[in-house]
Amino acid sequence: MSTSTSPLSLQATPVPSPTQLQLTRKTLKMKKKSEASSSALVLVGLIFLGVLFALVVMAFFAYAPLLCASWIGIMYVIGLYLSTESSKWRWHDAQEFENRFWTGTAFLFSAAVLYVKDSPLAVGQWSSTLGLVLVFIFTMSVHFFDRFLHRQEISRRPKLKEASRQFSQNLFKYKATAEEKTLLVMECVSRIDRHYLPSTINNMINFAEVKRRELKIYRILAGAGKDELNYILNHIQLALLFYKVKDHSNVREDQSRTLILDLLCTTRLADLSVMSRAVLLDALMVMKISAHPMAQKWVRNIILKTQGDDLSNLKTYTDAKGDFHSMHKLVFNDVRDPIIRADILSHIQREASVQIAHSRLGTKRGRNRKQQAWRKVLSDVDDTLYSSGGRYPAGLDTRFPRHTLYPGVLPFYRELDMGTVGPDDWTDDRIGNLVFISARPHVYKDVSEKKSYAKFAALHEKMGMHTLPTLLAGNLTSGRAFMWQGDLEPMAQKKFENFGEFYQLYPEFKHVFVGDNGQGDVRAAELIVEKFGPDVLEAGFFHRVQPLEKMFNYHSKEDLVRWRKMNIFFFDTYVGAAVEAYGMKMIRLSGLKKICDDAGQSFEAIQTWLTSQSRERARLLLNRDLGTANAFLSKKFGPTSLVIKPQVFALNDIVRTPIGRGIVRKYRGIDGIYHVDLTDWPPSGSKKRAQAFLPDDSLVSCECLASSGLSKSSIKYVKFHRSPPARIFASHSLVKTLFGIGRVISYRTEDNIYAVSIPGDQTMLHITAFLNENSLQPVEDEYIQNYATSDQTSPRIFAGVRSGIGFITKKLITFVPSGSVTKPLFAETMVVDSPFGRGVVVHFRDKDRVNELRLFNSDIRTQSGELPSLTSAFVQERYLQLSPVSPPRRFLSMLRLGSSKSATVLPAGPVSTGSDANTPYGRAIVRSYREEDEVYVLELTDWAMTAKNPVVAHLRKDFVSLNVQAAPALAFASEMSVKKKGPASSGSHGFFQMFRYGFSTRASTQTIRNPYANEIGIKRYIDTVFGVANTSMSKPYHGCLKATLVNPNFSCTVAYVQAKETQEIVQAPTPRRRNTLELLVKKPLIYLISGSDENITSGSPILPETIFAKGSFVVTPFGEGVIRTHRRVDDMYIVDLSGVYGYFHVTSLRRPVRGVVGQPVDTIYGSGVLEDVREKDGVHVVVLRLGLTSAQAHAYLNPSSVIGAIKASRGDVVMTPFGSGIVMQYRPYDGCYLVSLDWNTEGHSHVSAYINNDKIVRTGSIKSGSSGCIVM
Repeated sequence: MSTSTSPLSLQATPVPSPTQLQLTRKTLKMKKKSEASSSALVLVGLIFLGVLFALVVMAFFAYAPLLCASWIGIMYVIGLYLSTESSKWRWHDAQEFENRFWTGTAFLFSAAVLYVKDSPLAVGQWSSTLGLVLVFIFTMSVHFFDRFLHRQEISRRPKLKEASRQFSQNLFKYKATAEEKTLLVMECVSRIDRHYLPSTINNMINFAEVKRRELKIYRILAGAGKDELNYILNHIQLALLFYKVKDHSNVREDQSRTLILDLLCTTRLADLSVMSRAVLLDALMVMKISAHPMAQKWVRNIILKTQGDDLSNLKTYTDAKGDFHSMHKLVFNDVRDPIIRADILSHIQREASVQIAHSRLGTKRGRNRKQQAWRKVLSDVDDTLYSSGGRYPAGLDTRFPRHTLYPGVLPFYRELDMGTVGPDDWTDDRIGNLVFISARPHVYKDVSEKKSYAKFAALHEKMGMHTLPTLLAGNLTSGRAFMWQGDLEPMAQKKFENFGEFYQLYPEFKHVFVGDNGQGDVRAAELIVEKFGPDVLEAGFFHRVQPLEKMFNYHSKEDLVRWRKMNIFFFDTYVGAAVEAYGMKMIRLSGLKKICDDAGQSFEAIQTWLTSQSRERARLLLNRDLGTANAFLSKKFGPTSLVIKPQVFALNDIVRTPIGRGIVRKYRGIDGIYHVDLTDWPPSGSKKRAQAFLPDDSLVSCECLASSGLSKSSIKYVKFHRSPPARIFASHSLVKTLFGIGRVISYRTEDNIYAVSIPGDQTMLHITAFLNENSLQPVEDEYIQNYATSDQTSPRIFAGVRSGIGFITKKLITFVPSGSVTKPLFAETMVVDSPFGRGVVVHFRDKDRVNELRLFNSDIRTQSGELPSLTSAFVQERYLQLSPVSPPRRFLSMLRLGSSKSATVLPAGPVSTGSDANTPYGRAIVRSYREEDEVYVLELTDWAMTAKNPVVAHLRKDFVSLNVQAAPALAFASEMSVKKKGPASSGSHGFFQMFRYGFSTRASTQTIRNPYANEIGIKRYIDTVFGVANTSMSKPYHGCLKATLVNPNFSCTVAYVQAKETQEIVQAPTPRRRNTLELLVKKPLIYLISGSDENITSGSPILPETIFAKGSFVVTPFGEGVIRTHRRVDDMYIVDLSGVYGYFHVTSLRRPVRGVVGQPVDTIYGSGVLEDVREKDGVHVVVLRLGLTSAQAHAYLNPSSVIGAIKASRGDVVMTPFGSGIVMQYRPYDGCYLVSLDWNTEGHSHVSAYINNDKIVRTGSIKSGSSGCIVM
């Protein structure tokens, strides 16, 4: 808060607090974990899909083995065809071969589906004619569809700018003639081309006509003038012409395609302009270079006959068409002859050397070259051109929405391409030098690149990209290494290889690399500088999409210094990158201004932000860099406007701040700070209001007052006085809150805040709430009584009438004038029916008309057979209705006079221990009573904690009432009857009571009993999970029985077991076999074990013998354990399984054996040979060699002391890759043996070697002497 404005500096970075630093570290750790697990999740997903696909294939293979086998064969051939695109196989040489392949594959596929015996669509089995018709239809459909796709490809014209098609001025004299010749050529092509008839068949039927048209085309091209020829080549579909004109035979006169291509590529090549040569190379690539044996030589001739700057323009034109057919593809993929490729690259390198020499010598050609920057701009796509949105595996940047173009990226490309020489604006006669290097793999033809080129074309037409770029794609190997292993090195190596090949095509250019630090771009730039030097890679600009410490190939801060020396820079926005480029004199100051203006406008145009916080973070970064750029721009062009934060609160709006109410007076959009006049603060000495400068997240709109009148009136300010507290609650008083009933702990006078302790329930922990006085309400005695009992309901006799009246009343009270308080339909303490059952209304929330209910217990039991405990529910008012109760079955009971309104009464004195009582939290059993503070200690029977531990409550006597529900007519040993006359409530007059509240309820006679007391004359045997037991209860209480175990091992042990888990035994109990596993995992019970006898007395000859002694190790189906005791009554062993006791039959146990008798084993005392395993106690007898040929030691070890079997022990003779030797030592942590090799035969010391476990073979042992000691 301040009395004067102080603008915030955009350059100042706030110092984070220790808490923020700790949160930042936690966030980075979480991001590292998420990134490390992302590739693992993708791998798991791929494996799952692969397994699922394999299962589907196997299932279908079992259903139709012949059809599935034929399909697998066809799919294998298709995969082989697609993977051999760049090989020398003949089926890729021409489009005719590819069309025949797909046609034949379609024929085989349809024939297999329609004629294989086990196919579900085997139509040919019962009608061969119909099958042939269907096969023919499907095959021809695939044939014509492939021709249609290819026709679209060869019918297009290169996307070169019309303004770039420069012709001689003499052409205008003969333009009419050139246009007529162009029309004649296209007419001849249309006569040769038949849309629905293959060229091979057309040539067979109309050979004379086709031959005449082809000869006419040749004569027109041969007789056209220089300018006419260039005009024709730039206005016809040259690729379609080359494809439709065929070589009909080996005779020279019949080879029409050869004649036309030789004419254009050799005879009249000197008459062709650079643009026409680029069009000619494009038509050859579309036709396929491999379609003609002379095509590679014609390509070499075109390139070798072009020199100097014309050669550079030819290469750039070939790359600036915005399609798959680039100069890189032509030289390194289409040209398969290594000699021709070497000739082309040598010519390019030679001409580049001449161009560089002219520039250095300052000749006329060199001075002309200085009018251009001669710079290639290489860029990544994801997280560099547009944001990936953090979508794996494309990228990591989550600051901007997915597929959002980064602000300022396109003018940054343009200004780097233009450099600092030439005109300030981009003109149409210039050729762009933009190249994208992507990690997305090339698959087949332009399948993977087509989508990228379509995006580039849209950016060029609609978003202002200055040129159509080319694309250098990755491969499947690097992509697979990143997807499966998370290794970025192959991806960086692939980009480095692409740059190396690209540099061989453009050695006369300088290069700039723009990428991001999320994948391997920085590593690729580092490799480029290390191999080619800083003169080739002028600079590298990398978008910071993750912290530098998490970058690939980052080790320490020394790497940042080394990268800076390599001119490798990191930036957050493209304005920051432009500032770095301007500092290196790579762009002009006017270009920096254009980038800044475009970045601000582009940022404002983004409307798809995920959150306002992400927009604000990006805005602050952009404004920071704009502020740096304005320091350079202010002197000549003036500063660029910063991005303003959207204004949320209008001027003169009344808002609520953390320090009181206020009125918005000004808004500072640069940093989003509001100037607020505080109305709750007294004026200062100069009679000025206290002012505060707050961000929008500290303000809340105050709708209670309108600010429009205040802004138009002459009042300078309005004083808001804080209203005094409506009521003050004393300490320890009960209050109603939004979270339930609580008790006031303390009161703060400075802000009128109460600290309230609210007890928890099943769904909420005990909490302490700090509430305003408006959030508290007093609790009446009647409310406590109704809240504590669930029997106070409205009678059923008037339920329909009350529901109807209540509906009408609801409509009336909800239709109130503005400003009236919304009244609830159901008052507090009223019993209602909800979708979750009956409950009492404890609170009404008028904001959304939601009632808080405390649900009652019902007769409906849960799956475990227990009664549900009290639960709170929040239900909308329209889903509630009044809940009636059924009247007593005897009508005469209505005539009772002086009946009590309540079913429960408070006892005059303390209730006896074990009595059944009702509390606000459900039924309970009284455990004790404290007279000094009148507090009962109760065990809640409707509640249960982990492992069924009892829930104990300490309640005052006002909250405890005796339970007088009719109990079964059973005689208990510890039963007591207490009769007490409850006070009659006012207005309770027998029959007339029915017309007011309801009918008379139960009598006031109360029976206080212990629910688990022994019943006289009842003793029956039951089978429990602990064994045979007897109980004196005829019926379970709350689903449980009190039982005494008869097992002598657990004499006098009382267990509380669930009745549904027991089975009554009619006859006397006899020992029987139990289940294999008796783990208490299904229903944990509370039981007390006492008086166990370790020494079992064999009182009956049928008791089984103890096989596994106490303390011995055994193996169970759940792991190894230690025997604690043996229950001979039912032959059950109690086993300690690492803190969990399991009950197992003898058939489920066995002795643990570590190793094979007679073979080497490793122990905690060293390696030896397992001699024996004692049957009675499982002790392992291991022979340990103290010396190689001397004494031995017999160790009697517990199985836990034996580590396991090994290949050889100390003293064994083994064979190694270096010869035979004797084992001296075994290292268990790495599985290596120290072996003394038999290399020296003269009796000197041996040569020792460390041999891996899989490199040795045991051949025997050295003869040993007598035992030296015994280890127990």
